[in-house]
Amino acid sequence: MSCGRRHLHTLALALIALSVSGCDSPTDPAALGTLCLPQRPGCPDAVSLSRSGVGRNALEVEVATNLSSSADLSLIVSTPSEIGLPSDTPRIEDRWLLASRDYTLGAGERVIERIEPAELTVAPELVLELQSQSAGGIVELNYLLISEPLECIDDNDCARRERCEPVYGRCANCLSDSDCAPTQSCSQQNGRCFPEAQSGCRSASGSSPTTPLMLLTAMGFFVFKRRQRRAGARVLPGAALALALLATAPGEAQAAPGASLSIGGGGRLLLGEFATGASPGWGIALNQEFRWRFAGMSLHFLSGNHATRHDSPPFEAHAQTFALGLGPRGYYPIGPIEAQLGLDYMHVGLAGTGLVQNTGLHRDFHALGGIAAARWSFGDFHLIGRASYHELVDASGRMLGLDVMVGMGF
Repeated sequence: MSCGRRHLHTLALALIALSVSGCDSPTDPAALGTLCLPQRPGCPDAVSLSRSGVGRNALEVEVATNLSSSADLSLIVSTPSEIGLPSDTPRIEDRWLLASRDYTLGAGERVIERIEPAELTVAPELVLELQSQSAGGIVELNYLLISEPLECIDDNDCARRERCEPVYGRCANCLSDSDCAPTQSCSQQNGRCFPEAQSGCRSASGSSPTTPLMLLTAMGFFVFKRRQRRAGARVLPGAALALALLATAPGEAQAAPGASLSIGGGGRLLLGEFATGASPGWGIALNQEFRWRFAGMSLHFLSGNHATRHDSPPFEAHAQTFALGLGPRGYYPIGPIEAQLGLDYMHVGLAGTGLVQNTGLHRDFHALGGIAAARWSFGDFHLIGRASYHELVDASGRMLGLDVMVGMGF
């Protein structure tokens, strides 16, 4: 039994590592809205934005004119916050200028742009202003202010030979030209010396995000081969063992233990207005059951990762869902299979900016639904195929999932 539990713990750690290493750190929407030229009720030409918490600012904008006139305008982004900007930073009245953009648009034209944290810093307050350079038609600017995770707070958070730029919340190889070789200059855009020195290796900060997955795959293969040599042909992959037992040893479903833990993953689908622009995705599933012979309770966790595409900011992004659920379960043996039915309440949280056009800045939702599953038992271990459906209570949306899970009873 202890050996089986070690296998399950290893599987749980591997799935968690895959879910973390396979995704970028999520970003959070901080503010969204529209600016207009000329301004009109409900649509100003300037706005002051503030956010709570720490993070790096990024701004996605869409500028468009109507079909009958052109426009010549500027977008000015500034901050009143004292965050340690360089002394030569330009000023606008009592604010520091962070970024400015000039746009010349013909009738019916549209421009989209993203202004990066390298310009917008970590300032907790930003002022956005639209200024007209010449008399023109109606202009609308849709904006989305994004808070991205900090790379560092101080030098201890950075790799060797890198320094923390707290104004920009990033790790940098250089802060000025004096930090680089005589033949190099320091790029204020990315905090790197250029031209880069030719080398067969890359720094840790520039490594590919797929590196953890490659290391995990190599480690898993090494452990599998090592155990295969020790156990010989008796060790079979779980799926093959399940199919063999089903084919050669049909019989009654085994009585389930008092508690069980299952781990797996599968496909995810979001539907309704809540999910406009979202593609099918995938996620991780964890399930803990406490049960008697024909009834029990389930505490479970579901995650989902979806790519999204919209006509307004954010244009291409990702949305992650994280749900914690609780509900009763009923069990009924049918030959070698145990059928499972259940009802759920789930608390659903959103991360990322992919669904902000549908949900606004709302991040937490409630859902009701249920599951239907089939369970095959092989000694202390089991294999579960499960379908889930949940309807959001406080939004127009639905969540569907199909998972395959393995686990054990204890």
